[in-house]
Amino acid sequence: MAEKPAGHILIECPNTIFHLYARDEGELSKIETFLRNIRGIKRLGLNDIYIWCNRQGIFICYKKFHYRKDFSPVV
Repeated sequence: MAEKPAGHILIECPNTIFHLYARDEGELSKIETFLRNIRGIKRLGLNDIYIWCNRQGIFICYKKFHYRKDFSPVV
């Protein structure tokens, strides 16, 4: 039987959407701290998010798509 994740976090970047799945409260806390810390960073690469998740053992899925510049982001 599959283990139900404790939380699901979505990070949207141009051309990529990351789905982070926390298995327990400890992983969820790590993700929340990571998200709080990256808010002040002016430049963060997609590879940085991927590497951090792998180092922390956080399960991650991502989907690439074609970003259209003529669509404005929803605010």
